[in-house]
Amino acid sequence: AHGPMKTDPNYPYVSQCQNGACLGGNYRPPIVDTKDPILKPWAAKHMQETNEEALSGKMAIPFTSQSRCWPGGVPGQLLFLQPMYFIQTPKQVWMIWERDNFVRRIYLTDQHSKNVKPSWFGESIGHYEGGDTLVVDTIGLAGGKNHYIDSFRTPHTEKLHVVERVT
Repeated sequence: AHGPMKTDPNYPYVSQCQNGACLGGNYRPPIVDTKDPILKPWAAKHMQETNEEALSGKMAIPFTSQSRCWPGGVPGQLLFLQPMYFIQTPKQVWMIWERDNFVRRIYLTDQHSKNVKPSWFGESIGHYEGGDTLVVDTIGLAGGKNHYIDSFRTPHTEKLHVVERVT
């Protein structure tokens, strides 16, 4: 497995900020390693442009969906430190975030809908394995401007397909 994106080794990330809220005055957004081989060329180019804006000082605080009170998408919403709750019914599992009351619904069914309309959280279907692991398969994630999979602002298209395991 690849693991998460990393910062550029030439620009180690040191910040007193969490979720974009600075506790000091020394905030610089993370500078991502755009040479990571997992990145498609168009994504690396987009991220390098963001890096250059941050390093030039043009960008005080980069766009994050949470800083605009938008959902963080999948799996990005899970990266922000905030209380969240799981509610389980026989046919659905709801993930509810305390801040902004975002709700992501995971349908406990065996297949995706035929025509999924792209959205922030897409369409998630799930099943349990081993009694304690919820496997969530998500498609239909809206792509394009301001849709990222992480706090490094890694872009994606509407073809993104995410599989998560929650134990």
